[in-house]
Amino acid sequence: MELTLKEEKQFIKNSNKEIRFIKIWSLKDGDLDLFLKKEFPESQILYIQISDRSFSLLIINGKVSPFILDNYRWELWKINGLGKDFENTGVIEVNNLKIKISRVIGDADIMRMWILDFSDPKQGLKIEYCEMCEY
Repeated sequence: MELTLKEEKQFIKNSNKEIRFIKIWSLKDGDLDLFLKKEFPESQILYIQISDRSFSLLIINGKVSPFILDNYRWELWKINGLGKDFENTGVIEVNNLKIKISRVIGDADIMRMWILDFSDPKQGLKIEYCEMCEY
């Protein structure tokens, strides 16, 4: 069974933050490269592929973005509500159908971490947020 994204709200695990998945592009809207050039002119885009899943996280101009590409259905999704610190993260680790994105704030007093979990096709993409947590 392939994991699917759907337009929905969910709460981030271990947080009271509400996020929303929004489909912003699909194949019927035309060429993906043209869409990305229009939305992000003069930008360099890197795709981090999730092994054994047809999803990629977009890195735009060297920064983590809240955009997920479904390579199987050719849909581009935006995750609203992750917060401004999400795009200023410094470490990305892909492991076991999960992407760990983290940022140390200040003098290593606080570590903020987002875990994007693609492991369960039935539940879809789940996101966990934590401060000073183990992966």
